[in-house]
Amino acid sequence: MGVIYIGSTSDLYRRGREHREGLYEGFTKRHRCGMLVWYEPFEMMVSAVHRERQLKRWNRSWKMELIDRRNSDWCDLYSFLVGEAFDPRITSEDDGGVEKFLARLKRGEIED
Repeated sequence: MGVIYIGSTSDLYRRGREHREGLYEGFTKRHRCGMLVWYEPFEMMVSAVHRERQLKRWNRSWKMELIDRRNSDWCDLYSFLVGEAFDPRITSEDDGGVEKFLARLKRGEIED
């Protein structure tokens, strides 16, 4: 298992591409951090930075457990994020189907 990189960004699509393509010198290029295996969305950047700092204090095994709980196969989520693939973390049994999706949309849980 390689390096677990933790960072925050206001543009996960752009940052993901930069890391994958090694566009900038530094830690992520040096350690070839090109796979996105976990992320948490936040509405406020201050919340994201707070969470980043919290996770950076965690030991490696805690970080691995966090990833394992949501992405046990450590699939690269970038393709899903940019719309090139389905989210590998959700099986057809988990998504609830069209009816459940429409009900969530109607309740305002999902923005259209």
